Amino acid sequence: MNELYSNIKDCNILARKLKEQLGNKIEFYNSINTATPNGKYLSSYRKNKGEYISLSNNCLPFYFKFVKDGFLRISIGSHSKDNSLGEKIAALSDFYKVLCNNYGEPTVFYTLKNDDEKLLNLHWSFDNKTEEIAEFQKNTYFDDAEIDTLIVLNQNKENTEKHNQFDLPVELLHLIKLDIENFIKHKTGEEITTLTKKKQDKESILLVNKTLVKKKNQ
Repeated sequence: MNELYSNIKDCNILARKLKEQLGNKIEFYNSINTATPNGKYLSSYRKNKGEYISLSNNCLPFYFKFVKDGFLRISIGSHSKDNSLGEKIAALSDFYKVLCNNYGEPTVFYTLKNDDEKLLNLHWSFDNKTEEIAEFQKNTYFDDAEIDTLIVLNQNKENTEKHNQFDLPVELLHLIKLDIENFIKHKTGEEITTLTKKKQDKESILLVNKTLVKKKNQ
């Protein structure tokens, strides 16, 4: 499938929703009247440390495509070596919370091979969902890119635990454990002291493990 289309009007409406709800965490490049709006994101932690979104070299780039009755994709990347995986996951959770409230649960999470920006991607399928999942799984969704990691989301319809404290799909909670210190720091906006870190790490890991075990046993 060669997925090239995106609706300018729909993207404009979505860009305004994101700006309204994420506020000064995001800033768009140029016009939002485009089929692929893009901008930059600066976490609360970086802002609290005195960085400005208009001046910082540590902003995370983001992009999205959107067709109201077709699909929605949000992609979070990085330009700076100082951007950690935990920071990107914290940003993804901010976007997820807004988008989930407006458009429901996403369909898949994926990354691509040979991706210089190391984008984390959430994709919503509003039409032909089963067919699109199959194309992702067969690695035929894109004509010009190869999928590296693919996680199909929200497969268990009995799973009602949507908005956990991390604002991520349950299937992605294991990603937090890969860089939990930076995730918590950029998610909460606060520096973590050694004692607080130990307590939060322990509680967070226990909660993630508990959630994963609960999901596995369902």
